[in-house]
Amino acid sequence: MKFTESVEKQGSTLHHLDEYFKASIHLGHRHSRWNPKMSSFIVGSRNGLDVIDLNQTVTCVKKALKVFRTLLNKKGSTILLVGNCRENALFTSALGRKYGIPFVNAKWVGGTLTNWKVFSRRLKTISNNPKGKNKKMATYLSNIKKTQRKAPDLVVFFNVKGNEIAVNEAAISGVPVIGIVDSDTDPESITYPIPGNDDSVRGHYLYTQIFELELEEALKNRRKKTKQYKRY
Repeated sequence: MKFTESVEKQGSTLHHLDEYFKASIHLGHRHSRWNPKMSSFIVGSRNGLDVIDLNQTVTCVKKALKVFRTLLNKKGSTILLVGNCRENALFTSALGRKYGIPFVNAKWVGGTLTNWKVFSRRLKTISNNPKGKNKKMATYLSNIKKTQRKAPDLVVFFNVKGNEIAVNEAAISGVPVIGIVDSDTDPESITYPIPGNDDSVRGHYLYTQIFELELEEALKNRRKKTKQYKRY
């Protein structure tokens, strides 16, 4: 399965319920693990697993993408992608690298958002000395981008579970958050929650395709504007 395979061709079908169903987005965790705050997104159970309402998932995706799209087209805005579980780390890095979007696909380092000024200085240090001793930190910071001068205007979490510290930092910093919330997750901490399975590789592939489609459209619009400027 190629990450960028025919995303434009699939664009018209990415919001169809069939696509979400095929990717097992509707399958939550065992009911014994559920978070009661997710009750409004759950329509029942199957074989002991919570079943997520895909109609609400599609609605939430569209709402989140509207915010994502607005910031993509706003000059000077920055978006941070976070996907650091086994099922989505590669997808996250591929998306970030292809479109030049800052990303985190490794364990979140505490203070990334709440102590942004310090991180900004460390970015400059690594830029001047890329062969430093702490290679893991160097990679972490370089993926966030050496050129980024301010904290992000939006953070997209492809897995909220396991990133509670990061989500809390975003709240403290006043940074809005888009996040995938499974049946065992607290959706109240997420500005724009997207209810759905968070441990299916096919599910994460679909999530990243959905956001890639928006990135591709934004890139096209920029190219059109560039051509228009060149004419004059």
